[in-house]
Amino acid sequence: GAVLSWLVHPTLYTAGGLALRRALGGLPQLSKPGHLYAFIACSLLIPAAVALLLITIFCVDGIIPWAEFWYVVPRFVIGDALGIVTLTPVCLLIGRPVYKIGIGHPVLVFSTAIICALVILYVEVSGLLLGGKDTGLSYLLLIPVAWNAITFGLAGAAFSTALINVSVVLASWLSADHGVAANSAYFMLSVGYVCLIIAGTVERREAAMQELRRQKHILDRAYSHFANYEAASKLAHEIRQPLASATAYIGGLREIVSRSGTSEVSQLVRRIEEETNRISAILKGRQNLLNASVRLNERVSVNETLTEILPLLKQIAIDHRVLLETSFSSQGLFVMGDKTALQQVIVNLLKNSCEAIGDLCQHRKVAISTVLASDTVLITVEDSGPGFPQDVLEQGHALFASNKVGGSGFGLPISAMILNLMEGRMELSNTPNGGMVTVRLPAA
Repeated sequence: GAVLSWLVHPTLYTAGGLALRRALGGLPQLSKPGHLYAFIACSLLIPAAVALLLITIFCVDGIIPWAEFWYVVPRFVIGDALGIVTLTPVCLLIGRPVYKIGIGHPVLVFSTAIICALVILYVEVSGLLLGGKDTGLSYLLLIPVAWNAITFGLAGAAFSTALINVSVVLASWLSADHGVAANSAYFMLSVGYVCLIIAGTVERREAAMQELRRQKHILDRAYSHFANYEAASKLAHEIRQPLASATAYIGGLREIVSRSGTSEVSQLVRRIEEETNRISAILKGRQNLLNASVRLNERVSVNETLTEILPLLKQIAIDHRVLLETSFSSQGLFVMGDKTALQQVIVNLLKNSCEAIGDLCQHRKVAISTVLASDTVLITVEDSGPGFPQDVLEQGHALFASNKVGGSGFGLPISAMILNLMEGRMELSNTPNGGMVTVRLPAA
């Protein structure tokens, strides 16, 4: 019986852990709801299997009477499950830079965490010593426990569950009643699950925020790249015109000098002409480099591209207190271009729509939809703002021109330039409800 009992725990826990990893495709990630629920189920089912087999061995061996079988099994299950839930947050912190957990939190947050720790220890120890079991006062522990888990994620959950176990151990040492620890197990297990669920939610939110920051960084780089491209193209175009005039004037000056026969002036004119040609060559070479760097020839799934940045789009709408509605076609929509460039276009259009709505509009809504019309993919961004001014509808949006205070005037021109490179175009219109931008791209 002793030998068998020694084999039960390692055998069943190893088998259960391997089964869980196989089912989840790797180590459990509490930031994923499915992984969290599967872990909670296994943390109860595996101890239940261990307890049933272990108590059966003890009963057969005569250590425990068969009459107490169902009295002892739940205590073994809760005890083992409590050990799993207590150790899990600590184990999941292994390999992480734990010293970075507190970076960015003010002193007040740490002071509050220490106060929460003292409250947990005092309430739990005093409650167990006075009542010999958990009293109604113990449920106040959910407040500091939840605060720690919300503020510090897994680190807060590990901190809280460890403190609760320490408090029970202290109460057991200070009390002559050795049943104190057993009486608190059910409450401790429920608190442990609360910590895990809250920590999983916090970890999921942090992972989502990191992904948003990553996408924003990528799109900001794309925006900067295309902004430089458009500004350089505009500048090159503006410089070429006076250069062409200067070249013509230099030609006329050369004829005058050739008739007068002054060699010094003739040499000076030749040098001016050479420098002018060199400036033209530099501008032409730079333009060719820019054109080569923005070749957009990738087959892109429109719906997948928009779905990938949907969290970022929702966050932009939330920041502007705008309701975002999306309606993506069920058909497979593909275009030739660049995924990041297309994402930048949609982000620009959404930002413009949210800013156009302003603070005075009562109905604050932006709708993004995709549809396939014949051989053209249509992406529409419609807002409930005041719409486009008439001059913008007639003449388009010029570079550096903006209707918003502090606007750069880059958003719509850069979007139009990107779409032009993808052999598409952008149409501005007004609807009875506000303004609408329609992106037209040839379907691949």
